[in-house]
Amino acid sequence: TREKSFPTGLDMEFLGKDLPNVAIPHTDIVHNLAEKVVVVRLEKPVTFHNMIAPDKEVEVSLLFFIINNSSSSQTNILAQLMDFFTGNGHLEDLSKISEPEKLYAYIAETTA
Repeated sequence: TREKSFPTGLDMEFLGKDLPNVAIPHTDIVHNLAEKVVVVRLEKPVTFHNMIAPDKEVEVSLLFFIINNSSSSQTNILAQLMDFFTGNGHLEDLSKISEPEKLYAYIAETTA
């Protein structure tokens, strides 16, 4: 599968034991017409391969799908996501939000 070849899971335990793990799946730019990040909160965690240690698996409950139409923007988007994950308790805050509207409002507010 694509996940085995290009793992996208991130173990966020280094930021805090009870924080949700995330994955950053993406597709080839030829399939996209716009540049967006789509956030999905899973009801039950799904197993992904670890981006840093591909032979290890990580249970993920937050997905940040990168949809972009320019190869030059991918690195920038990844850097912005990592800054978001590691900054100001964002993952802890996200782990406490259950309503989709509030989740999107929080992300919009903190990334503006």
